[in-house]
Amino acid sequence: MQGKGGTTSTRKDTRTCYYCGKPGHIARFCNKAKNNKEKENANQARDANDYAFATKDGDHCKAICKWIMDSGATKHMTPHKAAFDMYEVIPTRNVHMGDDSIVEAIGMGSILVEVMVKGRTKRIKIKDVLHVPKLLANLLSVSKILSSGCKVQFNMNECIVRAIDGEVIAIAVREGNLYQMTFTKVCEMHVSNLAQTSTIDGALESWHRCLGHLNIKGVHALQNMVSGMNLGNMPCPTSSFVCEGCIE
Repeated sequence: MQGKGGTTSTRKDTRTCYYCGKPGHIARFCNKAKNNKEKENANQARDANDYAFATKDGDHCKAICKWIMDSGATKHMTPHKAAFDMYEVIPTRNVHMGDDSIVEAIGMGSILVEVMVKGRTKRIKIKDVLHVPKLLANLLSVSKILSSGCKVQFNMNECIVRAIDGEVIAIAVREGNLYQMTFTKVCEMHVSNLAQTSTIDGALESWHRCLGHLNIKGVHALQNMVSGMNLGNMPCPTSSFVCEGCIE
């Protein structure tokens, strides 16, 4: 402001910022508010992804009945579509692996399993499982198990999962440096049939791609019309089959 005699005077801002409580500015121009907002946005972006301690490449067991207890996994995960009893396609989301590689989850659902504990069969429903086709192992998230109210106890030879009342629900046996849980049934299929199912599921996907992404019912029907196709006698898995290329 121009004063008398040509001098300039400055009016001091006496307003107080309601965000940080300091005088001289308002919340809209508060550096602390701006920095905290940027951190919040970064955290939200990070939380939108999922993580696992397991690596993309490694000597893991990919068998549908073997599941690794993963203390770093944010969700339960499997590469097997055939394992799901309830399934839905989801927008593609990134899963960050322990070796800094990234794989994609394309579906989510629940898996019904049976496990033998001290001579007794227990039936368990694993909810909110991510379908990650390029994953090399089935992963059980320790944090998700704990969030459900169960207790997880690791010792030298095994990992014990208990219900809130202390009842033992499942036991994962240590194999090398991994604690692996073996299910006797997955989605109503016995262990004896699981290896065959995985092989047939892979063959179905291969033929689907070779035939220009022909619909699954058509691929399944072709095995009765031509020689050289063996997709087994199992029902056509129209609800569980998902092709990444077809949904892009």
